[in-house]
Amino acid sequence: MKKTIAILGILILTSTFFGCRQHIDINDYIDQKLPLELKIGNQLERPDTIKVNSDKYRKLVDWGKANKDDWESTSVSYIAGIYIGQGNFRLLYLPGKDGVVIGFTDKNGNPKQYAKKIKKGELNFLND
Repeated sequence: MKKTIAILGILILTSTFFGCRQHIDINDYIDQKLPLELKIGNQLERPDTIKVNSDKYRKLVDWGKANKDDWESTSVSYIAGIYIGQGNFRLLYLPGKDGVVIGFTDKNGNPKQYAKKIKKGELNFLND
């Protein structure tokens, strides 16, 4: 009986842990016909633009395609060294760290925010 309860407990924890992770394609929230706003560090008042079809734009789109899994919902506020935005979409990243945060308004008009662990430095190309 104890063994059955232990196995059941593990199954519940496992399903809860994996049930919290979401499959999200950031490209569903970016209009690839429009440029992206880029703010780095202290330049938050003077944003730059990532032009459509630029190398940086293509790398971000490709990164989004390769990173659809393991997003976890979060309501925490984050500080970012790099901000990418367009309309209701934003991506927050701190260079050299192993995490990224996205926020957007879903198709039902509800604000969402998700975080994901990534390889350290994986998005450093945004700072180039």
